[in-house]
Amino acid sequence: MERHRKRLHYAWIIALTGLTVGITAIGFARFSYAMILPSMKDGLGLSYTQTGLLATANFVGYSLFTLIGGFVLARFGVRRLITFSLFVVSASMILTGISQTFEEAFFFRFLTGMGSGGSNVPRFALTALWFNSQLRGLAMGMQLTGDGVGLTIGGLVIPEILKMHGVEGWRYSWYTLGASTLITVLLSYLLLRDRPEEKGLKPLGRENFNQRNERKPPAVMTDNNPFKDFTLYHLGLVYFTFGFTYIIYATFFTVYLEREIGLSVELAGWLWSFVGLMGIGSAFIWGTVSDKIGRGRSLAGVYLI
Repeated sequence: MERHRKRLHYAWIIALTGLTVGITAIGFARFSYAMILPSMKDGLGLSYTQTGLLATANFVGYSLFTLIGGFVLARFGVRRLITFSLFVVSASMILTGISQTFEEAFFFRFLTGMGSGGSNVPRFALTALWFNSQLRGLAMGMQLTGDGVGLTIGGLVIPEILKMHGVEGWRYSWYTLGASTLITVLLSYLLLRDRPEEKGLKPLGRENFNQRNERKPPAVMTDNNPFKDFTLYHLGLVYFTFGFTYIIYATFFTVYLEREIGLSVELAGWLWSFVGLMGIGSAFIWGTVSDKIGRGRSLAGVYLI
C-alpha cells in the first residue's frame, strides 16, 4: 500500500464547480426558456415577436456584461463575481415567474442574461489560471458538460412541472429553476478560488510537462488597448455567425415541436433532453481534441460538422 498517494489537485474541484455553474447559468437560465416558452406565451398572452424579444433581452444582458466583464473581474475577483452573478440569475428567474406583463418579463430576462454572463465567462478565466495549456481543453470541456446537463434536466423536469401546475406551470418552472440555482451560489462561494496560490499550488499540468512547451499567446498586442487587436474582431465575427444561427433554433425548437408538429410537452421535453445529452458528450470530446490539435482547428471542425 502506498504511503504517499497523490491527492486530487484542487484544479479539478474548480472544474467541477464550473460544471455546476454551467448547469444553472446556461442550462437553466438560457436553454430552459425554450421548454417554458409555449406555456409562458399563453399565460402572459404574448405574441411570437414578444417571445423572441424576451430571448433577445437575455442575450443583450449577456452581451452587455461581456463588454464590461473584464473591468468588473479585475475589480472584484472571479470568486466574488461568479457568486454574486449566480445570485442575480437565481433572483431574476424567480422574479420572471411572478411577472404579470411583457415589460416585467423583459426586464427580468435581461437581468438573467447579465447574471449568466457574469458567471459563465469568468469560469473559463479560472481554467486558464488553474490548468496548463495541455489540459485546458479537457478542463473547459468538463465545464461545458454542465450546459448540456442543465439542458437535459430542464427537458425532463419542466414538462412534469407544467403538467402538475397547469396554466401556472410556467411560473412554478421559473421558481424551481431559480431556487435550485441557490445551491450553485453556495457551492461557488465555498469552493472557488481565484488562483492556485491561494491553496499553495501551481497550475495543473502533466507530470512530464516542460514549461518551455507552454503555448504563449502571439505577440500581436503592442499596447493595452484590446480593440486594436485583429483577433478580437475575428473571433467576434465567428461567434456572431454562430449565435445568429443557434440562438434562433434553441429558442423556438420546442414551440415548433408542440405547436407545428403537434408533439406532446413530454415528448418535446425528451427530444430537447436528447440535444443536451449530445452536448455532454461533444464537450468532452472536442475539449480533449483541442488539446491535441489546437483551439482554432477544433472550432473549425465543430462548425463544419
